[in-house]
Amino acid sequence: MPLEIHFANHLYAWEFQASIPPRMTCRQSRIWLAHGIFLLAGMAGLGCQLVWTRMFLAALGHEMPALVAVVAAFMCGLALGAGLLDRPIGRSRRPAHWFAALQAVAGFWSLAAVGLIPWLNPLVTTWLGPSPVPLAQWTLVFGLPALVLLPATAALGASFSAMERVVVGLGRSPRQVAPLYAVNTVGAALGVLLATGWLMPELGVRASALVFACMPLVGGALALALARDWETMPPPAAGSSAGAWPAHRLAMALLLTGMLGIGYQLLVVRVLAQVLDNTIYTYAVVLTVYLAGTALGAAGYRRLFPEPDFRPVLTSLCGLLTATCLAGIIVLGRCGNWMEEWRGTMAAAWAGRVLAESALATLVFLPVTLIMGAAWSHLVQAARRPDGGIGTAIAINAAGCAVAPWLFGVVLLPSFGAKWTLTTIALGYLLLAPRPRGWQWAWLTAPLSLLLLLPASLRILELPPGAEVLAWRESLLGSVTVVREPDRHRTLRVDNRFQMGGTGSAEMAARHAHLAFLLHPAPERGLVLGVGTGLTFGAATLHPGLQADGVELVPQVAALMPLFEPENRQAGRHPRLRMHTADARRFVLSSRDSYDVVIGDLFHPARDGAALLYTREHFAAIRRRLAPGGLFCQWLPLHQMGGETQRLIMRTFLEVFPDTHAWLLQFNVEVPVVGLVGYTAPPRFHPDWIEERSRHEPLFAELRAFSLADSLRFFGQWLAGPEELRAFAGSGPLNTDNHPRVLFVAPRQPAANAAVIHRRLADLLQLRPSDTGGPFAGADDDRAARFSSSWKTYVAARDIYLGGLIHESEGRRDLAVDDFVESARRSREFTAGYARCLTLASMLAPAQPAAARTLLVRLAEAQPAIPVARQMLERLAGPEAAP
Repeated sequence: MPLEIHFANHLYAWEFQASIPPRMTCRQSRIWLAHGIFLLAGMAGLGCQLVWTRMFLAALGHEMPALVAVVAAFMCGLALGAGLLDRPIGRSRRPAHWFAALQAVAGFWSLAAVGLIPWLNPLVTTWLGPSPVPLAQWTLVFGLPALVLLPATAALGASFSAMERVVVGLGRSPRQVAPLYAVNTVGAALGVLLATGWLMPELGVRASALVFACMPLVGGALALALARDWETMPPPAAGSSAGAWPAHRLAMALLLTGMLGIGYQLLVVRVLAQVLDNTIYTYAVVLTVYLAGTALGAAGYRRLFPEPDFRPVLTSLCGLLTATCLAGIIVLGRCGNWMEEWRGTMAAAWAGRVLAESALATLVFLPVTLIMGAAWSHLVQAARRPDGGIGTAIAINAAGCAVAPWLFGVVLLPSFGAKWTLTTIALGYLLLAPRPRGWQWAWLTAPLSLLLLLPASLRILELPPGAEVLAWRESLLGSVTVVREPDRHRTLRVDNRFQMGGTGSAEMAARHAHLAFLLHPAPERGLVLGVGTGLTFGAATLHPGLQADGVELVPQVAALMPLFEPENRQAGRHPRLRMHTADARRFVLSSRDSYDVVIGDLFHPARDGAALLYTREHFAAIRRRLAPGGLFCQWLPLHQMGGETQRLIMRTFLEVFPDTHAWLLQFNVEVPVVGLVGYTAPPRFHPDWIEERSRHEPLFAELRAFSLADSLRFFGQWLAGPEELRAFAGSGPLNTDNHPRVLFVAPRQPAANAAVIHRRLADLLQLRPSDTGGPFAGADDDRAARFSSSWKTYVAARDIYLGGLIHESEGRRDLAVDDFVESARRSREFTAGYARCLTLASMLAPAQPAAARTLLVRLAEAQPAIPVARQMLERLAGPEAAP
């Protein structure tokens, strides 16, 4: 998910009051009403930003330029409106009319954007293309949102100045910046909770945008109705507290506070991503805590400093900002251990995980945001003049906010790392302070003692004993690590907790490619979405004549692919393979190439952003990229998704690919993976399907090692056909761009234990009716019929064997042995159950020889055609013991 939703908060606010007087005066009631309207404006502002960002990123992609540029475009619009309209609003005697007009512009243009953005998105993908030139990409992803949203964002930016003039007139006091900042920020926090907690999950993205667009219209209408009462008294002229502080120093302080504040937020969220779940709810929690702290800081500033002396207060605030930022870095260095403890204490339920994330976000953000809210209020209030000043101050601050993601996220973070970039931000606040006098030096020097307590690094990695880090890269899109495990295998991790494959699972990764490519009679062009280690992508080189494209979102992941050679067969530099660092979704939408086979790798459905790779629109775009007779294979990690998520994705997939079959990746009950294979035309298989394809010796050697070198074993991976999948998925809603239900459903599913994972697999194994023809349904020749009969026996034995693995994993060894023996009895060709019995007998023989002999006797009787059990029994107890 994108970090850009966190960056609009420097324009919102509310004053908290302990109690409401029993009988408010008319003036007090007007002020409270104005605050309520401005709270609604804050809710609308951040709510619109959230849904606009979701709508734009569906086309712009989730690459770094898009994440940074959409935020910058939004902030630039705010700055432009606040700056250009500052003086006209400041000189006007009708600020309520200004506010009503600005809210109307924001509301009506937001309504128009609901239709305009989806209309522009297809054009954007066409203009960008699959692999855009960096300069063109930066220009388009910044310029388009900036232009499309400019009327609305400019109106939102200027609204603060208008409401400030209204409340100053009502309150007869010029010091109204802090309470307005607080009330609007509370509205922004409520907008986050409303958008992620109810509107988008229940109504969808576009309907949510309509709701938020109507809020400023309501607020503007109320302001217009009350304008006569609000504008009866001329506002007082005073208001600035900066004294003799030069205007250019004040402007620089406003610019830097915006830049440093957003920079701190951005980098802390980046570091926290190494320990948090990184779902849509994670970002909502973090943003809400940030906004709440800022609001409390602004409200507290008004209470503590009703008439502040500008310079001493600013000096104190700068010292406190440095101290709290450095304290936040210290907390970040220890948050990994704390988070693991809290997760264990608060259980695996979704509510417990959210509570743990809220606690950590509060520890890191609350102290510093309290001071940020006070500092912002102090500086903006100081900029007030009789004819304006507030808007100009907001414009300068918003400009700093717009620059921050690029400066800190794109330039400094990859170059110096999170620790030293955050330390630079903390020390940067000292540059804002006026020249201290006397004891005021203590405010600026005392925080420096915290430098001694900083952690050695903010690289959070949970490594087993004996593991070592081979490479580590950090960027806005994630921290990427290659770890050499104690068994010498290499593993790719993104954000510490998410393992993206490795050499230890090389066979599993290669199977992703082989099963998909072998299901096509003669693939010439392939596309792999999600390259990661390159192990799946590199397996394409074993298929003769096949050329393939690979798409990877994170540049650092693509850069570290050589560390997984030779296992990935030099995927990054093979002449028949082409690597693209791009957003997979936008690549598919904008590409004009046709592919025989498209493979979607394992995407964790709960991670923010992954839900768009499971939408109907994405599946439909892939179908348009398929050549006649092509197929799309989307692999699903059953161990990472709940049952509701699994059915939701299946329903959506079947909507686009009615002729869909499910395939097992391998016979594994701990990390079961199922592939949904959608065809553009019904497949026609024959008994020699694999034998004809595996004449190429390198391919045949690997298939033989994977037990896939003959058609019976290959088609033994088949799980279910279209009718069985429809019955399993049931009826219900789909996952779409407008209703990204996976985004909200997947994180709420409880963390799966082994028993839950086993049950999900067992449910799928029940899909196959005993009389199904499976992949050979409709075959009418005798040879195909005989093969189909053998296949049914083989698959029945497979299902019994998998049931035995489940029993064994859950500690029911006797039931497991029964299933393994029965699996061996059912099919001579399916040998996994037979082999497992031999392994168990070997384990039992030293301590329990009688039990080992009994097992071998049962196995030899169940499958006498295979002599290995009888031979082991003879070695164990002599020839006379053999049956």
